[in-house]
Amino acid sequence: MKTDSLLQQLTPTTRERALLIASRLMREGLRTQEEALRAAVELARRWALRKASKLSWVEG
Repeated sequence: MKTDSLLQQLTPTTRERALLIASRLMREGLRTQEEALRAAVELARRWALRKASKLSWVEG
């Protein structure tokens, strides 16, 4: 499955966040498993980028 390779590219924290988001999307019946994982990976990546950006401002 292509989504497995997407998950493997993420850090462990971001991967865990993506799986939580995907499970929420599937539980609410909004998406199929594949659609939920793709959307969740994108949302988790954005979350990680915002977090990293915020940390760089605090440290800098």
